[in-house]
Amino acid sequence: MNKKLISAVLVLSLAAFGSACSSTAKEGAASTAPTAIAEDANMFKAHAYVAARMAEEKIAVLFQSKTTEDGKAIMNANAAADKAEATEFLNTYLDPALTEKVLTHFLTEEKAGEATVVNTEPFVPVSILATKSKDEVTFEGDANEVKLITKDGGVFIAKKTAEASYIITDITKQ
Repeated sequence: MNKKLISAVLVLSLAAFGSACSSTAKEGAASTAPTAIAEDANMFKAHAYVAARMAEEKIAVLFQSKTTEDGKAIMNANAAADKAEATEFLNTYLDPALTEKVLTHFLTEEKAGEATVVNTEPFVPVSILATKSKDEVTFEGDANEVKLITKDGGVFIAKKTAEASYIITDITKQ
């Protein structure tokens, strides 16, 4: 009789403990899911925003940061020594078609010693670097392709890559 009573109490205790643990886990999972989804919705915007800023910074580093002693703008040889290296450098941040547009815009045939003289007209019509945070940018699209629009009409289109990062496919002004 004692064994049956102890067995019954043990079974009931395990059942009560098991149901209490499983209901807590279900409640916890249900309460975190909407938050996780909301965070994911904002994360792609943050990643696209950072990608747009990085792309513009790298364009500036390559073509707008170095000059000769007489003031001619030259390609930054520390970042890339020639067109092939510039292409490889920019393709990390830009779609290859946009990289070609950027190179066509900046590169000239003129040399200043070993350095390539570059066009001084900016390629980026409206800077995303002028924004302080992603909150100053309007986002359209989804996590695969998102359009970032600055308050003054700058448009950057970011596309998700196979590696789940973003490259910029277009930079324009509305």
